[in-house]
Amino acid sequence: MIIHYQWQQAERVFMSRKYRIAVEIVGGTILIAALYFLIPVKKGPVDIDSGFRPVMGTIAHIIAVAPDSETGKKSIRAAFEQLNDIENLMSAHKDTSEISRTNRDAYKGAVKVSKATFEVLQRSIKFSRICGGDFDVTIGPLIDLWRSASEANSAPTDAELQQALSKVGYEKLILDANEMSVRFAVEGMKLDLGGTAKRYGIDKAAEAMQKCGASGGLVDVGGDIRCFGSPPNGKEYWLVGLQDPNVAETTLGESRCLFVLKLKDAAVTTSGDYRRFVRIKGKRYSHIINPHSGLTCNEFSSVTVIDANAANANALSLAVSVMGREKGLKFIEQLEGVEAILISHAPEYKIMLTKGVSRYINEMTETAMYKKYEVQKAGKKPKSDGDWSGEVWGRVKPIEIKERMGPEPKYRPAAQAKVLYDEQFVYVIFRVEDKYVKATAQKHQEPVFIDSCVEFFFTPGEDISQGYFNIEINCGGTVVSRHQTAPKTNPQPLTEGEIEILKIFHSEPKIVEPEKQQPMVWLIEYRVPYEILKKRCAVTRPAPGVKWRANFYKCGDKTSNPHWLTWSKVDYPEPRFHLPEFFGTLEFK
Repeated sequence: MIIHYQWQQAERVFMSRKYRIAVEIVGGTILIAALYFLIPVKKGPVDIDSGFRPVMGTIAHIIAVAPDSETGKKSIRAAFEQLNDIENLMSAHKDTSEISRTNRDAYKGAVKVSKATFEVLQRSIKFSRICGGDFDVTIGPLIDLWRSASEANSAPTDAELQQALSKVGYEKLILDANEMSVRFAVEGMKLDLGGTAKRYGIDKAAEAMQKCGASGGLVDVGGDIRCFGSPPNGKEYWLVGLQDPNVAETTLGESRCLFVLKLKDAAVTTSGDYRRFVRIKGKRYSHIINPHSGLTCNEFSSVTVIDANAANANALSLAVSVMGREKGLKFIEQLEGVEAILISHAPEYKIMLTKGVSRYINEMTETAMYKKYEVQKAGKKPKSDGDWSGEVWGRVKPIEIKERMGPEPKYRPAAQAKVLYDEQFVYVIFRVEDKYVKATAQKHQEPVFIDSCVEFFFTPGEDISQGYFNIEINCGGTVVSRHQTAPKTNPQPLTEGEIEILKIFHSEPKIVEPEKQQPMVWLIEYRVPYEILKKRCAVTRPAPGVKWRANFYKCGDKTSNPHWLTWSKVDYPEPRFHLPEFFGTLEFK
């Protein structure tokens, strides 16, 4: 049943892009929805839209890009046939399905199943082993227990949990590849392939479309998505919106998009309890259950995984929901080609991302952006003399660099920055009230972050996929500055001549060693010429209404009191500067 379905114009958030956001909440569980362009194509491949159809207890939406209309329609028919076939084979809600028959009879003796069902069970066991049992399709007895507990409004007892746990465990599932059969080692075992079967169906639907001749396509079933080839209108990527899972439970109409992901030949699925949960005596319990303890997993409101296919992404998102943030992030980082976005519950509302996920992020909405700063146009050109309170800088509102990255430092300097612009430059000044000041780097492009250092990272526009610049300057005026297309990828350093054009002011001598350990104020000021930026990437020249993405940092890795501070909050368990997805917004006035 569709609880809510909403189209909303995206012009405010996404500026001139002419598409709409489709956010749907089906059965109370949907996080992701496809975004696609609505401008008709006059020549070249056609795109056929299935509309929204009920299947697998939710709503499916399929788009086919094909050389002609008939091929597109044929591809969509084949996709829905696959989805219906998988549902008939694997739905626990159909008495005649293979899974229902297996759950009834597999303890009594081996039950023969189809190639598709056997493949899903084989892959499930494989992922259970990879995940150390944090993903387990034999979790059916625990699901039944918690469903009964919800109906009785009474949490399961320890004895009930232990009894159910004795019937759970992928190692108790016995598969015979020669006979294509399934057997249970323990009486009372029960398979639950609900989400797994749905995502496997998505993969098979996409494969069926390709076999029918579709050159591109998107399969969206209940908000889990797989896409292949090119989207309509010759665009390079499919755009997929990631919903804010922390909208209040009672405001189903208030769907908000956090990220826009750009995908090609990939799948994205989400596990979460932001819509599916139960309340027992007023306490909220997730529908995701830890197969080791039998308890519900309540750390995240959502876990989104991007992988090559939907079935794999589903297994991994469920496993990470069980693992928790530190173990889960570390686990995903070890898997090639897999990325994740983890979001905790409000009021913490922490967004955690794997290192490589930024390459998939096309846009961040204002909901996800942590900070915004209005950059005024300079009435007079700053003289690059460090006059923080003078005629030019005195009336400019400062940026507070006070969010920590990583562990709480023993000492926090008070760091601020101000920004102005004109037709040629962006001007930046930093002021730091410090007690432990050090500068040891002697040459430009040497590591300055080990010293008392301030940093400005920015994308000269709103699209972080074009890369970003970092300008890192220690208190003695030594610089590291480069452009990179992705975190630590294809760095293009500024030349010595270009660094000279920055016209850096520094209040401390070039070398400060030994470390000064007394209360003091030090300043850095410089200018950033647009002409230098244009040599390395496209630049949206500042003007009223223009927005850049940026962050400001203060660090001192090898000072006697290390610290890592930031303006726009970086939700990562350790200090990490090269995460453009957490850049805030500079809005030029």
